[in-house]
Amino acid sequence: MRPRLSLAGLPVAVIALGGLVMAISVGLRAALGVVVLPYSLLHGWPLTTLSLAMAVHNLLWGLVQPLIGWLADRRGARLVIGVGAVAYGGGLVLTAWASAPAQAMVGSGGLVGLGLAAASFPVVLALVGRASSPERRPLAMGLAIAVGSLGQVVLPPLVAWTIAEKGVDAALVAMGGLAALMAPLALGLDRGRRVAPSAVGSGIPPRAALAAAWAEPGYRLLVLGFFACGFQLAFVSLHLPGHLSACGHAPAAGAVALAVMGGFNVVGCWLFGGLGTRWPLARLLGGLYLARALAVTLFLALPPSESSLLFFSALTG
Repeated sequence: MRPRLSLAGLPVAVIALGGLVMAISVGLRAALGVVVLPYSLLHGWPLTTLSLAMAVHNLLWGLVQPLIGWLADRRGARLVIGVGAVAYGGGLVLTAWASAPAQAMVGSGGLVGLGLAAASFPVVLALVGRASSPERRPLAMGLAIAVGSLGQVVLPPLVAWTIAEKGVDAALVAMGGLAALMAPLALGLDRGRRVAPSAVGSGIPPRAALAAAWAEPGYRLLVLGFFACGFQLAFVSLHLPGHLSACGHAPAAGAVALAVMGGFNVVGCWLFGGLGTRWPLARLLGGLYLARALAVTLFLALPPSESSLLFFSALTG
């Protein structure tokens, strides 16, 4: 059954701008996997230094997300994304100028984590979903994620090239400048209008809203699924480039693998966004998780090669 291709009734401007914001935030996060090894070699620090910072930013991203969502509802997503863009960019620049591991931890761990929470999927997709009709919402959100996934196609190879030509610190500064561009893009997403209380839980305090959500079995299952999903994707995007270098692949192999994942994610988001208007979303999500588990299993079982790497990247994407 073919997904619907028509853009009629979709908030095209919100989808495009939201997709660009996500392309920068998610693309830069994926590109950090290309940075870990050369950054550690340049500073003479163990790989665990920057890896721990990335782990901190992932944990912080999740922990502050409910607060960020509440602020976006009350103060407007434009302000939240703008502040997040500054934090994101500042964290990357601080990492580039770091002379001690603690500075890299504050930059890549704290500031980047806050920036991701404020300027990535949850805040942006809430705006896209809110601007769409219920029957077109899965397609609208799928298209926005597809545009956002283009960042993972473009930015990891671009960052890898910048590192080879200019050095890893220059690449991080350039990444910081790109992150700051999310702030002006957010101006077209939200004019700071507050949503009616009925649209955001009838004014329920955040703690009560979380408690009500947690009482739903479906919500708890979704959280567990996202936990596994986030762990796997964060682990792969961060450590796959270094793993490939250790296996004897060319330095650019990791960036290419991340780009292939992003490219197939673009296709998958459009496809499953359209299918989501016709098929049960829970079954589609379960199928995606099974396919990803199959990809990891085969990648670990097969001998390392270019063909197995491309297959893994495509199926994971």
